[in-house]
Amino acid sequence: MISISKKRRNVKMKRRDVKMQLKRLSMAFSVILLLASALPAILQVHAAVYKETFCVISVTPNPVGVGQTVYIVGGITDQTAWPQPGWKNLKAVIVRPDNKVETLTFDTFSTGIGAVTYKPTMVGTYKIHIEFPEQVCEVAVAGTAAGTIMKASKSRVVELIVQEEPVPAHPGFPLPQEYWTRPIDPQLRDWWWIAGNWLNVERTAWYYDRYMPFNQGPETPHVLWYKVLDDGGLVGGLVGGDYVADYIIGDDFAMESYEHGDAYEGKWINPVVINGILYYNLYPAQDTSTAGMLDPNYKIIEQKVVAVDIHTGEELWCKTLGDNQRLAFGQIMKWESQNMIGAFAYLVATRTVAGVTYWDFFDPLTGRWEYAIKNVPSGLTCVGPEGEILIYVVNPTRGWMALWNSTKVAYQSFLDIWAGNPAQIYYANRWRPHGATLDGRKGYEWNVTIPTFPTGVSAFTVVPFDTVILTNTGLFTRQPKPIFAGISVKPGDIGRLKFNFTWIPFPDAWIAIPGSLPIDPENRVFIVAEKQTRKYYAFNLDNGELLWGPQDYEEPDFNSYSIIYFGPWGQSVCAYGKLFTGGYGGEINAYDIKTGKHLWSYKVPDPYNEFTWGNWPTPIYLVTDGKIYIAHQEHSGNPPLPRGAPFVCLDAETGEEIFRVEGLLRSTRWGGQPIIADSTILWFDSYTNMIFAIGKGPTKTTVEAPSIGVSVGSEVVIRGTVMDVSPGTRDPRIALRFPDGVPAVADECMGDWMLYVYKQFPRPANVKGVWVKLDAVNVYTGEYVEIGGTHTDPYSGMFTVSWQPPKEGLWWIIASFPGSKGYWPSYAQTSIAVTPPTPITIPTPASPEQVSTVQATVEALQPMITALTVLVIITLIVGIYSIYDHRKLRKT
Repeated sequence: MISISKKRRNVKMKRRDVKMQLKRLSMAFSVILLLASALPAILQVHAAVYKETFCVISVTPNPVGVGQTVYIVGGITDQTAWPQPGWKNLKAVIVRPDNKVETLTFDTFSTGIGAVTYKPTMVGTYKIHIEFPEQVCEVAVAGTAAGTIMKASKSRVVELIVQEEPVPAHPGFPLPQEYWTRPIDPQLRDWWWIAGNWLNVERTAWYYDRYMPFNQGPETPHVLWYKVLDDGGLVGGLVGGDYVADYIIGDDFAMESYEHGDAYEGKWINPVVINGILYYNLYPAQDTSTAGMLDPNYKIIEQKVVAVDIHTGEELWCKTLGDNQRLAFGQIMKWESQNMIGAFAYLVATRTVAGVTYWDFFDPLTGRWEYAIKNVPSGLTCVGPEGEILIYVVNPTRGWMALWNSTKVAYQSFLDIWAGNPAQIYYANRWRPHGATLDGRKGYEWNVTIPTFPTGVSAFTVVPFDTVILTNTGLFTRQPKPIFAGISVKPGDIGRLKFNFTWIPFPDAWIAIPGSLPIDPENRVFIVAEKQTRKYYAFNLDNGELLWGPQDYEEPDFNSYSIIYFGPWGQSVCAYGKLFTGGYGGEINAYDIKTGKHLWSYKVPDPYNEFTWGNWPTPIYLVTDGKIYIAHQEHSGNPPLPRGAPFVCLDAETGEEIFRVEGLLRSTRWGGQPIIADSTILWFDSYTNMIFAIGKGPTKTTVEAPSIGVSVGSEVVIRGTVMDVSPGTRDPRIALRFPDGVPAVADECMGDWMLYVYKQFPRPANVKGVWVKLDAVNVYTGEYVEIGGTHTDPYSGMFTVSWQPPKEGLWWIIASFPGSKGYWPSYAQTSIAVTPPTPITIPTPASPEQVSTVQATVEALQPMITALTVLVIITLIVGIYSIYDHRKLRKT
């Protein structure tokens, strides 16, 4: 599958809406046919009764620009009752400015009102009215008897003003510019393409969820939060008793890690994300077969499902579903009828009782059981255009194929109840299955004959409403005569054999359709791979013609062990008009899907040779938003686990590395693949047996400055912090190590920083902080002053600058962190009051009068000063003589 532009997606949505509407009308007509034989008798009983009608009209927008869509809405004030779906063949008559007349025909809904669209092509005044043709009311409704002839009528004439300039449509809303959560107000409909869900339904044979649009792929390995799933990580030393412990329990065991689910004991099975909430099975599945052989009286162990808000990391509930059931997948379906339109979400658990398959549907918000379907068939499962679960049931040996629809089970069950009461048939359009167990045998849309195939041929995968691919190839045995066939499931062409051929490129070749996502329906290509030579071949999805192959590029030897393997290996993924390959050889390659031309290669070496053959085995896990996410996994990793397993994001167009971090996340072969929803990657880490959420994190900026004592021209010290406030930073294990919070760091340092914060690796030495911009705004005048900017200290998150306020007044000081690839932006404010500069005091010169007064005082005191001076001199002489005389006496 390839990326589809927003415009094309919208077009496809509108087409699906039209198809669904036609489908509903066809259902209504089928009921009408059941009653058709009785209707003439009803009409013959009564004499013809006529009724006046009143035709109404609305034309919007008005005025409107040339080429813009105009909605002409109208009908009559009388409604209809099911099974009469509405009034027929109303006409919107349009007189253009050039006096040419255009007529558009439409039907109404049961409300008596319908609509039609029109695009004016010239400037001027258009005159529009609606004509209701005479017709019969077939079913009694609201006081109008069945058989009443509804008279023809016309609406008033509306003048539509068409101008050259287009009239504005709603501008919509921008994508979020800060950390966001669920629920999303539906008025923010432009957010739809970044708010993906993960339902875990697309498990059609080797078809695995890989290409996941409707997400913004993270561009750094920033951790939002982590959560323990099971005991994990390093075991550590064991004490067996005094000094003999070292002898009994060796150091090798102390370096062991806890079991992580590989092989065959997966821990992260069937996770689902609906409406921003992650649901997962808390415990591995119980092997009741082995338990029964060990103990005929074995007990069923408890199973629970956990719900976690992926935006906050908060656990919402943990409970047992139904009769101790496990989560299998999720569903979000649209139910549309004349009385209600909207989506319903469910968690689905499956069970088998006496050979009958049941699906139990639970409310995701509470875990409450809602309803069940029994007699669910097996086959190729996928999601339909309105969220219905589709199963293509194919029996190649007996030559038949059918389509099962989960939503039709409910609708047909409702119809069976109310079809005998036409006046209340609308009850069949209400979504009210609660508490019931519905019979899945009512869910078949069609059943057709197809050509028969030899034993061993089975349905491999399906492109919904397009093609089912069948083959006898597989991963366990080589087929000497590989068969590939395609059968159409396109409406109007269902059951046609599109191609059927036996093909092998050379003797003894082991070929098969590779796992993961080996089909590109947009470019009409499916991929076949050869095991020993690691070669790929592309075939036309419509006629089976060989388009190209083998490719010229030589893939790594060890890809032989994964090129034809289970779907979780992510070895062949079609997206963006390319074939991406990965696998045990530790190399990602891209080929043009139409020509097979090699476009780029990315090798994943192990610099420390922790892994046996140099490169890290790396399947392709996720493709979204023009990015490819790869990581290391093994079939059955043996402790001590190799250190430094890579987690890498690549540019899908160029193969350039967007980020790589070694040792943060290690994946699992049997424990469940990483998933993405709401632009957040959710990952089971087999190093620690923890769930990690990877995505863009929220931040908090603070700023402070002196609130007093600031004058114009003086230096002011402004300081603050930029901190990562992701949910994980509030975890006690993190908060104890970072009591003042976790600083935000530069994108290029994110991998090493996350290893330090969340995995206790040594603190990296060369970490960089983030850029902070500082500005000042005068509160009263609005004057703006750019103070400048600086980087934070990476280990404390603190920034500091000095500034000289240019003017007095009250100033806002604004610190802004503009955000990065790893963090959302944040800002903070403080204020300072700047006073005028302190004046310098200059002494005042003495006046002549003051000088004369001082001089006269000094002259009057002069004799006294002289006498005092003489006395001081006499005192000094006497003192000196006394000291001399005292020393002389001591010598004698």
